[in-house]
Amino acid sequence: MKDIKEKSLSLIFTICHFSSRESLNDGCALLCHNRGIHKLKKMSKEEISISIDARGSYCPGPMIELIKAIRQAEVGEVVELLSSEEGSLSDIPAWIEKAKHELVAIIKEDGYNRFLVRKKR
Repeated sequence: MKDIKEKSLSLIFTICHFSSRESLNDGCALLCHNRGIHKLKKMSKEEISISIDARGSYCPGPMIELIKAIRQAEVGEVVELLSSEEGSLSDIPAWIEKAKHELVAIIKEDGYNRFLVRKKR
């Protein structure tokens, strides 16, 4: 995981989420990128401080909602964003890097993506 954080957005990655949680004993997602597959720690609902459902919202809606939530969150808290907007896959990680926060995960779900973002400053 440290290697992934250091490389941040310099390599392209995708989170592969199994439709059947039984596929993985502990329900974790897998991070697949050009260097192999890494298991991510399962994030419980208790660890997510703010959850935003922006499914169906068009650009720049999901980004604006995420920025509002990050402003409300305390440093160290995790914000979850649900977005069906395809542009979010590039826009959200780019903004997170620019704003110097941490992209914890992007989890592909059926028809949308879950972004988990930790406020760093």
